[in-house]
Amino acid sequence: MAKPCNYIDCDHNRFGGGFCKNHQWHRTDKKPKQLKRTELKRTPLKRSNTPIKNTNSNAKFKDKSRRKLWPNMPNNCYECKLYVGEEYQSYKVSHLLEGSGNLHLYDNPRNVVTHCLQCHTDWGGKSRKEMKTWIDKKDLMIELTRERYITK
Repeated sequence: MAKPCNYIDCDHNRFGGGFCKNHQWHRTDKKPKQLKRTELKRTPLKRSNTPIKNTNSNAKFKDKSRRKLWPNMPNNCYECKLYVGEEYQSYKVSHLLEGSGNLHLYDNPRNVVTHCLQCHTDWGGKSRKEMKTWIDKKDLMIELTRERYITK
């Protein structure tokens, strides 16, 4: 028959040194091993000679095109009809088609809708296909996509 653990009020079977698996840390006969201290060998980073691509100009272009479109846009969210205000903020302008392949559409007023912060976040996320904007503007997005390939 197995012997019980030496820990107070524990009825589990002994595992080693008189204690069960849960109370092994109470053992006095077994000390923890000291970790071996060694010096770290560090090698310097290898840097390439190619210049870093300036992505900031692309962001400036996008913001500039949004600012240009803002005065002619409605001040209510297309999705939830919430009043978003008259002051420009970049999240209020959502592009139907976005990305590096659609930069020529950033100035197109048909490619933008007004969104509040929550709807803009949803539009950029996975729930885009469930939104009213997607359902209403789907044909327009297909048309804009066709125009993209015709004009190239």
